[in-house]
Amino acid sequence: MASIRWQLYKLRPFRPFVAKAIVISVGNIVAGGSGKTPMVMKLIDELHLSLNKIGVLSRGYGARKRKIPQKISKDVKWELIGDEPKCILNNFNQIDLYIGKDRKKNALRAISDSKNILILDDGFQQKKLHCNIQIVMLNSNDLFGRGFFLPRGFLKDHPKRLKHADLIVINHCKTKKEFEKLKDKVKKFTNSPIVGSNFLFKKAEDSNKRNVVLKNQRVGVFCSIANPNQFVKSLNDLDCEIVYSKFFNDHETISHKSILDLEKECTVRSAKYLICTEKDFVKVNYIKTKLPIIVVKIELNICFERYIWDNLIEKIHSCMNNSRVVTPTGIFNEKLV
Repeated sequence: MASIRWQLYKLRPFRPFVAKAIVISVGNIVAGGSGKTPMVMKLIDELHLSLNKIGVLSRGYGARKRKIPQKISKDVKWELIGDEPKCILNNFNQIDLYIGKDRKKNALRAISDSKNILILDDGFQQKKLHCNIQIVMLNSNDLFGRGFFLPRGFLKDHPKRLKHADLIVINHCKTKKEFEKLKDKVKKFTNSPIVGSNFLFKKAEDSNKRNVVLKNQRVGVFCSIANPNQFVKSLNDLDCEIVYSKFFNDHETISHKSILDLEKECTVRSAKYLICTEKDFVKVNYIKTKLPIIVVKIELNICFERYIWDNLIEKIHSCMNNSRVVTPTGIFNEKLV
């Protein structure tokens, strides 16, 4: 379906809206688990711009339906905007989010608020809004979604579409050798620049934002993410002793009863903490438990071909500093490599 839609747009019956801003899309071709949200947060962090100049555009997956995209305040509940936008807001409480399926309307709202950089979350398949920079995230553990489209596999777009990316990020890379092998597989479909990334542990903290040491601690683990095994591995790397785990579907609402049942199982196994991701913590931080709920915070790290990433950030800065006009052909004439 995505390929048919793309072919229709190539015929130009519907021209994408060109915003008077730099539009950076962070997307993927496989459903879930590629690291889009951490990439959005990395862009916000590394651009070093005043946060009031950046707008984040999101569909608000899992949120209640809204006809009119709205700018979101920092106190909004996650149910109204989705768990991932709320996670972004918790890390950058001065950032402005624009939630809704209509990317053009979101962009117009952001521009009217004087935003000059728009970061489009999950934007590789949308065609209403022209993107100056297309960043595509791939999961090193499953580059092409088992080789089949949904629902048989996890592909939501054909790998041939990677040729339209300006930068491809292979996430969860462990070694340079592994990255080079994966890069060769991706190069069969594209000549786009490719970098490798992984997640770095930042800290673990309780609901009062106090740092917690997890090494050698007995813990229970829960999460509602697309790739729970990767989360478990990261905890094993921290030398935790996982005594019990409970996994929910990606973006699933975690009920009060589910957490209390989890706590009972962990208590009889002498666990000290209940551990979850940032995305899960926004959904359960109101629940009172005897075992403290600890959130593990991570950050995306560009570990292979870092110079390509640095070139991208530098070019965005250069464009902003020189007040260059953004055109439908993009803002960069030079290659990143």
